[in-house]
Formats: sequence, C-alpha cells, structure tokens
Amino acid sequence: MKKMIKTTVVLIMTTMLLSSCNIPPNHNYVVKAGNHFANFGMPTFLHKNTVQFTFTPDSTWIWKAPAKNGWSKVTGIAWNDNHHNSVRLVYMRINDSTGVFGYYAYVNGISPMQNYHVQAGIMDTIHIGDTYHGMTGWNAGKYFVRLNGITDSINIRVSPKGIRTLEHPYIGGTYTINHDWHVNLKFLGI
Repeated sequence: MKKMIKTTVVLIMTTMLLSSCNIPPNHNYVVKAGNHFANFGMPTFLHKNTVQFTFTPDSTWIWKAPAKNGWSKVTGIAWNDNHHNSVRLVYMRINDSTGVFGYYAYVNGISPMQNYHVQAGIMDTIHIGDTYHGMTGWNAGKYFVRLNGITDSINIRVSPKGIRTLEHPYIGGTYTINHDWHVNLKFLGI
C-alpha cells in the first residue's frame, strides 16, 4: 500500500511539473480590488535559476500611498518555500505621485525585515508607459535582480536547492488597493 501511494505521489508531481513548465510567453496577471493575490492556477515550475521578463506599467500601477506601506511583488523565484529562499522584483508607491522599484530576498529563512540593508534595496523610479526589461534569480552564489541595465545583488552567499517556482504578483501584505492591478509580463527564455 505504501509503495502504491508513493508511486501515485511521484506520478502526480511529475505530471504537475511537466504540465506547468511551459509558461505562456505573455501572462496577464490581475490582482482584484481588495485582494492580495493575482489570478494564477497551478504553481509554475522553472528549469533554471533565473527568469527574464519584460513589462510595461499602466495606470493601474498608480494608487494612493497607504498609511502602512510596503512592497508589492511583481515577480521572482522561490526555491522550495516562498519565505525560506526567494528573490523578487517589487514595487512601492512612496507618495501619491511617485512609485519605485526595488528588490528583496529571503535567505536561508531570514526575512528581509530582519536584515533589510543587506537583503533589500531600491533600484529605480517607475515611469508609467515605459517598458522595463528585467531578470531575477541566483548566479555565482548570490541572488540578484536586474532592471533596465541596473543590477543589484544580495551580498550573502547562498546555495538554494530544490524545486524552483515562479513568484506571481502580490499586493503588499499590510494593505490592499481599491482597483484591479494589471501586471502584464512577457517571459523570455523559460
């Protein structure tokens, strides 16, 4: 009986892995008003330690800066567990007229909130209607995020292991917004 259960689990995991490896090149995520999570089905498993993408922010990226502000995830990669080893490109409205792109990483279970000056940073100011080319992942022992030629690395050696999954858009954990947020990502070379 145990062998049959183990075989069934292996078959299910293999089927999930094979069915989700082909990410459509264009994915139109929507985080509905009042929600945190984007619309997505099964986890998207990755074959590589990096993910490359382009996107063009539209007017849905503009909202009033909340009192309990925080980062909203655009995309990234997690290894086995979202809050153990992961790196993300993130976005924040710092006031009513300005938004910024940044990054943060969970490193071996250490939250970026515990080690912010090493595991997080700000990269650039957002311009609605501009196209951004990005890449995020792990290379040469470090997590990194690249956006329009700017690259920042997390200066902690790490060797993430395990199943790699794509991180989906998410509105910051301490707030939601009162309109739908559209994140249209084109993935390259996955």
